[in-house]
Amino acid sequence: MFKTISRQLTLAALALMLLMAASIYAVMAWRGQPLVIEASQSLVDRTGGSIVNALDAQLSRVEGNTSSLAALAESLPRDEALYLQAFPRVVDDNGNSAIAGGGIWPEPGAFESGVERFSFFWARNSQGDLDFLDDYNAADIAPYQEEEWYSSARGAEPGQCVWSTAYRDPTTGVAMVTCSVPYYLDDEFAGVATIDMQLDGVAEFLTENGGATGGYAFVLDSAGNVIHFPVLIWKRTRCKGWRTLRTVCLGCSP
Repeated sequence: MFKTISRQLTLAALALMLLMAASIYAVMAWRGQPLVIEASQSLVDRTGGSIVNALDAQLSRVEGNTSSLAALAESLPRDEALYLQAFPRVVDDNGNSAIAGGGIWPEPGAFESGVERFSFFWARNSQGDLDFLDDYNAADIAPYQEEEWYSSARGAEPGQCVWSTAYRDPTTGVAMVTCSVPYYLDDEFAGVATIDMQLDGVAEFLTENGGATGGYAFVLDSAGNVIHFPVLIWKRTRCKGWRTLRTVCLGCSP
């Protein structure tokens, strides 16, 4: 009799434990999991918002400096020595390493009558200093007025920045995007002020901050071209070793 009672108590205890486990699982699945997902989504939203705000701050800084260049081009006398002295300080932005270069690009004849190309451009060298480059005024290359970053600013409002698509500068070899702001003399389009923003710094920033939630961050230009997408490492239990992919996780090779 005592063995039967002991066995029944043991079975009752096991049944009670199973019932408690099932109840806990049901509560976690019904209430706990949605709360975890909601908290995770909130963290992702906050992290993504901080990344966007940081990039917006960089872009706004570039836009403000480019507008300052355009305002100077409208107000300063058209004197070559004065341009060479005044504009590099604005382009340099106190040694801002995100700036690849920038300058002033007048329309044909707008700076000096009869002269088609009279640009003032500075590019940052490997030591972080700005060098004046006269390459874009050479007669054996296409006029800078035909470049997309120049033509896209025609007709834009004074002070308005027009961002180019991502490209690699043919002279410096640096991957960048350009903020172009038109300037006007006597209410007529007279040229474009530009500041170039290096894309290497954007990629480093996203790499450092994009994995805060275990995910990644990527950025597209105005035309939908990928400026930066992280290299993702995926490990699958049925795969032999690791695979490195630049877009999405593909099926594993046998």
